[in-house]
Amino acid sequence: MRDSGKLLLEEIDFVLAERSQLLARGLTFRVVHRYRPPGADCLPGEEIWAVSLMQRGHEYQLLLSPALLILADYLLRNSRYAQTASQIAGGIRRSRFHAARMNPSERKPRIPRSSIKEYIKRLHRALSFAFRKARLRIKPSDVLLVQDSVSNHVLYQWKAVVELIHVDSGPAKVGLFSDHVHQS
Repeated sequence: MRDSGKLLLEEIDFVLAERSQLLARGLTFRVVHRYRPPGADCLPGEEIWAVSLMQRGHEYQLLLSPALLILADYLLRNSRYAQTASQIAGGIRRSRFHAARMNPSERKPRIPRSSIKEYIKRLHRALSFAFRKARLRIKPSDVLLVQDSVSNHVLYQWKAVVELIHVDSGPAKVGLFSDHVHQS
């Protein structure tokens, strides 16, 4: 019985150490864009197709609407500094990439400053679902931070390692799909 208790304590110590390490380094998230001309950098007109948590060799897609995909992509790719809702909304509006239609056949989602707080709650909910599926005991608020500033503003910051993937759209080939994956 003593050995099983000791093994349990060792396992608990391991899980706690792994959690601390993940939070210190940041979880890995994969952002997938599609409809990019082959060989180009990120361009307006690409679609933000998916955002996924990468954990222990598995991919857990966050279930996000088009507007939340844009916000998640922006926050992940600008995660170095915490930003206010005004800075986020302005950054998305001014970004050539994010301001363009993500899918030309659809109306571009607008992300006003006044909706950032609610969108962050929805991102937390999507993170919670992904963490449960991945069996991670991490609070979404430990990854997508919401911090009070020294004034009356709230700052938002996504702590993560980001992997950006492109699915290129090339010329059509007879009988074959021409899209292929390019990691950048």
